[in-house]
Amino acid sequence: MADKCLIEVKRVIKDLLTDDEVNTVLTRVKSNLAAEQALKKANIEESKLAQKVIDEIEIEQAINKRNLANDTIKVLERSNHIIDSWSKDPIKGIRAILVGIQDFGKGSRRSIGNDQAALEEEFMTNLFTDLKKAGGNALDAFQNGKLDIEVYRELAGENTGVKDAKVIAEIVKKHNEHVRTILNNLGANIGKLDDWITRQYHDPDKLIGAAGRSITDWKQHQSAWREIIKPLLDLERTFGGAKNIDEILDDMWLKLRSGVFFKNDGLDAVYGSQSIVKKLSEGRVLHFKNADARFKYDQKFGNPRLRESVVHGLQLSARNIGIMNSFGTKPEANFKRMLKILEVHFAKINPKLDGKFKFEKFKNEFMEVDGSVYQVDNAMGAKIGMALRFFQGTGKLGFATISSFADLATYMTESRFQGRGLFTGLAEALGQLTGLGRNKVALDVLGVMSNTTIGVMNQKFSGRGDMTGKFASLSNKFYQLNALNWWVSNLKSAMTVGVARLYGMKRSLTFDKLSAREQNILTMYGIDNGKWNMLRSISALEADGKTYITAEKIDEISIESIDSYLGRKVSKREADNFRQDLHISYRNLLLDRAMHGTPEPDAAVRADLNRGWKRGTVEGELMRFFTQFKSFPVAIYQKVIGRELRGYNPANESVGRNRATGLASMVIFGTMMGYLSMTVKDLLKGKSPRDMNKLENWGAAFVQGGGMGIYGDFLYSELKNGYGGSLQETAMGPAFADLSKFIASFTHLINGDMKKFGKSNYSILEGNTPFLNLFYTKAAYDYLIGYHIKEFLDPGYFRRMRRKAYKNQGSKYFLTP
Repeated sequence: MADKCLIEVKRVIKDLLTDDEVNTVLTRVKSNLAAEQALKKANIEESKLAQKVIDEIEIEQAINKRNLANDTIKVLERSNHIIDSWSKDPIKGIRAILVGIQDFGKGSRRSIGNDQAALEEEFMTNLFTDLKKAGGNALDAFQNGKLDIEVYRELAGENTGVKDAKVIAEIVKKHNEHVRTILNNLGANIGKLDDWITRQYHDPDKLIGAAGRSITDWKQHQSAWREIIKPLLDLERTFGGAKNIDEILDDMWLKLRSGVFFKNDGLDAVYGSQSIVKKLSEGRVLHFKNADARFKYDQKFGNPRLRESVVHGLQLSARNIGIMNSFGTKPEANFKRMLKILEVHFAKINPKLDGKFKFEKFKNEFMEVDGSVYQVDNAMGAKIGMALRFFQGTGKLGFATISSFADLATYMTESRFQGRGLFTGLAEALGQLTGLGRNKVALDVLGVMSNTTIGVMNQKFSGRGDMTGKFASLSNKFYQLNALNWWVSNLKSAMTVGVARLYGMKRSLTFDKLSAREQNILTMYGIDNGKWNMLRSISALEADGKTYITAEKIDEISIESIDSYLGRKVSKREADNFRQDLHISYRNLLLDRAMHGTPEPDAAVRADLNRGWKRGTVEGELMRFFTQFKSFPVAIYQKVIGRELRGYNPANESVGRNRATGLASMVIFGTMMGYLSMTVKDLLKGKSPRDMNKLENWGAAFVQGGGMGIYGDFLYSELKNGYGGSLQETAMGPAFADLSKFIASFTHLINGDMKKFGKSNYSILEGNTPFLNLFYTKAAYDYLIGYHIKEFLDPGYFRRMRRKAYKNQGSKYFLTP
């Protein structure tokens, strides 16, 4: 059979595979045969199974040819877009495609990075909304994990008889199927597995500790993981009769411990879509014996909760869809092809651009959107850095929500930028925060899920992908307790709903009848006259007498409308992809404007901060220490100030007047909110409000409200008595400041002053103790414990602190320890 099958397979694939690769395919035939016979299915014929594999190869070849054509079209479309829309500065055009820029221009905010964020938010919102609507205890059970093993079994096809577990499994399957359909439309070839549970996650930290935390030899961890996972796997289904199982698993461990799953590189990153040959080699899917075996593995090496596993899978899919939508099935190769086309084109037009189209020039941005910057180069280095930043963050950001009062000012200026007015924005934000202005129906469709609900870390002051495992879950708990998750999700939800209503109110108007500002915002997300007509033609959401364009009914757009817009006949798959692209464009608009109203680091900010350095490298860890807590100020500079300086269209707007009004509004209202933030923090610390007759306090309010937030506290040395340091030390990052203070404390030790040595280091300890400085517990700790210890170690400490506060700020302590 083997010889005949070899000849037949070679006839089909010609010279695409080597003899060794063909033999690998034949191994699969034998594997399938053994599996079918094990299931005792009747009339199993080798020839039928061989033909099935041959048919798969033929389908795969057809898909590969189609993908090559589609990839080429995407490359040409992106190249033409830059040539047509960004001919004056193609470098900006390229960055706009990757991470977005603030300059006004066609598609300047329609970036891969923003698409990925919008898709993540949409997938999460839809999943949790379905769980909420399901009733019963489905949502609670999904969040608390009490029914995880039952849901695992339901997902694997078992009937547990537990109603809520069955409901959860059906909802998870529905959303996984939705993602599978989108990926297949973009070029994947993912089959449907009836017993598929979720996308697997392998925690690098757990993999490097498989043999025990005291073991330092990585090979022992590798072999320990291999021996633990082997009994849990369906070996025949996973390895297809391969003899070198240990070697394959060892190779997989090396890749998994580096966080290879963080990278979104087209079809090679799509779970279950590798070629037939790759499925039998390094890209294989791990098939577990049953749901219980998979559950056991996840508890030890993956996400211990189903919720985290589902969220992780949807996030990875969203990021991969985002990059494949722009650059096809081989994103990096296609991006380089685009650069080559642009290099050739502009060489004839602008010689000054010679050498500007090299991949290295855009490496930071590309590594951000393909996720490779989040891979681990050195597991131990990444773990140490992660731990130190965890203690810094959870030890110092207890007042982050109070510092975020300045978000109200940025929300107002964003609302003004959209043409809705400053005080419309303020009323909208306060209405959402207080609950008085919430529209429940609209929020169910458009609302941003709290990170507390989803179970992921808040990224306002923390780096994306910087925390895994226990550190991630504890960090999320911290941001839940200090209310930052609640604050950010409410403001983002309010802005998302507000923008949807803005365009819902205008859906009766043609594009040319919209205001210049409304047209220009749509243009920045690639929505032109034709696409606007499609959006306003679909069913809108009507709630509480208000109309919202949500794009949930995007399937209502007829294929004839798409034919007319593109000027050619399209297939059903092409029409589905067009609808999906338009849906992403609009959801991108809603979320991106929300992330300007409540400034949060986006792909552009992260690319500038990470600089393409991976986790675990010396450069990568030092950079992450240096930029800790700086992501928010940088986001303010890039997204708010940059928007006002470069975001207006000189063709139909008064750029100078708008720019002056926007910046002035930011300064005035930012300073007001900064003063409010400082006042609340002072009261929570037992101090009276600051004397605003002192110029220094106005400066502090400006810095606090102008984007520095928590970092403004450090720069103004407000926390110097606790865990601050000199301006230079603080500018280097909190970890460097603490290290500098620790080294300086040895001066007291050398001089024999043990109490001052102890006091200095006690302050460092306070600033690195997780959960100690939450804004509603810090004063109680200080007055009951902290001040007494410092007074003992440094007599007169509180008296000097009180005198200094009155001299510098005009504040008095109304509470005395």
